[in-house]
Order: sequence, then structure tokens, then C-alpha cells
Amino acid sequence: MCEKIGARCDVFKPANTEKFVMRNKLAAYLTLGLFLCSSNLKAYADPPVNEGKVIFNSRCASCHNVNKILTGPALAGVDQRYSIDWIVNFVHSSQAGN
Repeated sequence: MCEKIGARCDVFKPANTEKFVMRNKLAAYLTLGLFLCSSNLKAYADPPVNEGKVIFNSRCASCHNVNKILTGPALAGVDQRYSIDWIVNFVHSSQAGN
């Protein structure tokens, strides 16, 4: 095709074809590896919402609501009132007897 339009075909070929092929293979493997790693990390990066919902419904919902005061206080904004460390400690301590 290059000959028909008078262009030099060797302009489009890399100087070292073997290196060019190796770079393309390396790029393909790296891209595949990154894709596989990122898809695996996504499974770990998302919080286990369904598991938390089941635990809340079975252990907390009888006394707590997000917006209403029941036996226990409403939980809306609890992260603004207490530190995350305090909340985790309290939840673990309150479940120790169960």
C-alpha cells in the first residue's frame, strides 16, 4: 500500500521489531495484571453493607433507630458526637455479654 502512494513503508516500522513486540507484550501483561488486581481489590474495598445490615437488624434494631429514640438513642450523627474508636469500642463492649 505504501508503494502505491509513494510513501516509504519503513518509516512506520520500529527500528527494532523484537523490542517493539516485547514492549507491546509487556504493556498487555501489565494492563491485564492491573485489571485483575483492581477487580480483586474492589471486592475488598467495598464495605460489607449486607453483612452490617444483618448484624444491625439482629442485634441493634430492637433498641435503636436511625432517626427515632427507642430504648436506646437515635443513631443519626453518632459519628459527629463520638470518635470512630469510641464507637467501635462501645459496640464491642456492649456485645461482650451476648
